[in-house]
Amino acid sequence: DPLDAVAVHGAGGIVGILAVPWFMYAGLNPGERGILWDGHASHPWLVLGYNIAGAICITLWSAFWSALLFGSLYFMKMLRVSTDDEFKGMDLIKHGESAYPAAAWVEYQYSKGAPGTQDHNRNNAVPANMSGHGLGATITMSGIKEDQGG
Repeated sequence: DPLDAVAVHGAGGIVGILAVPWFMYAGLNPGERGILWDGHASHPWLVLGYNIAGAICITLWSAFWSALLFGSLYFMKMLRVSTDDEFKGMDLIKHGESAYPAAAWVEYQYSKGAPGTQDHNRNNAVPANMSGHGLGATITMSGIKEDQGG
């Protein structure tokens, strides 16, 4: 999930659903309030059970439709863009400009050529993780991962 939608909306929603039975209070009679106030009564525990069942139903519903949608896209070979398009960047293809131009990655404190370093007269202020000097791995245009050690 590149957008963290599951973490934000899914987890946040489940926390909210499960928090209600513990903290419900406003406008409720004694015996109908949350577990923290009326834990001895059965009503808040029933609400917790209903909310757990609801959270499970929502999760199953979301999993079913996600599997159907993304499974269909995968089966029809439409889930991913081509390797060439991925390397070019979808921002260039769809919008005609780079979302992350090289100039946006100028971080002098991490780069060669930064003031205070031996070669500060050179203008190659690219972060170390983007320098491509043999650390990590690269993926070729054919999609083959090549480990460069480091």
